[in-house]
Amino acid sequence: MKLLKVNMSTQSIAVEDLAEEYLGLGGRGLTSVLINNEALPNCDPLGPENKLIFAPGTLSGTTLVNTSRLSVGAKSPLTGGIKESNVGGTVAAALGRLGITAVVVEGQAPEGELFILKIDESGQATLVQAPNFKGARTYALVEEIFREAGDHHAVLCIGPAGEYQLDSASIQSSDADGRPCRAAGRGGWVP
Repeated sequence: MKLLKVNMSTQSIAVEDLAEEYLGLGGRGLTSVLINNEALPNCDPLGPENKLIFAPGTLSGTTLVNTSRLSVGAKSPLTGGIKESNVGGTVAAALGRLGITAVVVEGQAPEGELFILKIDESGQATLVQAPNFKGARTYALVEEIFREAGDHHAVLCIGPAGEYQLDSASIQSSDADGRPCRAAGRGGWVP
């Protein structure tokens, strides 16, 4: 089981074996424990000290039906607490088949720069600048990704709301038909 650590400040990727204390965890359990252990309690949820974690459930990528769910965890911009959002689609199964237990995104990209994290069929990850996708809506973005790379990929993406860090932003996951229509939304309520 491996952990991909993507540092957006340095545009670097490290592959680590999953620490023994995390063995047997996946999905919501793993995202929550990692955030609790690695993000400072008083960090800015939209700042470089927070972490954004994508973790498939422990049975993702197996032949068992309805097991490939993806948990997206971070410190919530709305409440300041730990938040996990669970999403369907194709990404959890793809990560599970590659033996990736979690993708941890940390640091912060330079202002206004966009990137795509590409993980190939062998599990090798690369970070590619993507200025041409600035302002793209999710359906158009995924359509263009499929046009360039083929439609057999699983995609997570944000649209303009995510780029502008709006409270209502979500992370969209592609479904079996290639549509980015499964949403991992921000949680919490502020009176």
